[in-house]
Amino acid sequence: MFALLALDHRGYAVPREVHQSVCLLSDAPNQCGAFTLSRLGPLFADMDELKIRLSESKIQAVQERVENNIREVVETEMQAVRNRIQALEETLLSVSKKFEGQLQSSLDRMQDQLKAVQNKLERDSVTGLKDIPPNFELIGSRYFYIEDKVWQNFTTAASTCRQMGGYLASIKDEEELNLIRMKLENEEPYWLGTNDHKEKGSFVSLASGKPAFLNIDLENMMMYDCDLESYFICQADKEI
Repeated sequence: MFALLALDHRGYAVPREVHQSVCLLSDAPNQCGAFTLSRLGPLFADMDELKIRLSESKIQAVQERVENNIREVVETEMQAVRNRIQALEETLLSVSKKFEGQLQSSLDRMQDQLKAVQNKLERDSVTGLKDIPPNFELIGSRYFYIEDKVWQNFTTAASTCRQMGGYLASIKDEEELNLIRMKLENEEPYWLGTNDHKEKGSFVSLASGKPAFLNIDLENMMMYDCDLESYFICQADKEI
């Protein structure tokens, strides 16, 4: 056993039980404070670490929220951009198709016009004509107008053909005669420009004065009195 002496606050010795331990402090405030601080130090350290962890957790949570918000904003903007790009692509596709259609239509018209010009040049090279009078149609290699509504005598019919820009027609050959006959809608007679006014028995074209085809032995060709009225046929050229 040990015996220790402790002083009360007045400096008197205070007896203690033999089995009790007594601590004699020479500098109680400093010694007890140091003891207390030494015991509380780890607790303070734990509290600081806890604060740090809590701060880090809050920072991480805030950071995650910020990142999520940024991600949502970016995704929303990206989707809006994708939508605008898609709309632009659809618009461009529509404009492209429309432009292609217009271009194709223009090309088709140009091709038709070119073909018409080529056909006209080919016809002109055959007939020697540059301008075809209205209502004349190509029959064989030449242009003719068939009047099957109005009856006129020879002189009036010839004048009418001239007013239309042509001449009372003369036939080149039997092949051309057959082609013209296929165009006639009735069995009535038609005036032709073949005549022998200058020299009896010498039949020439009223348009050119050249010899014209005439075969009175054919069933469909005959001589006719010039004063009688009939339908008539005009030609556009002076080839015959």
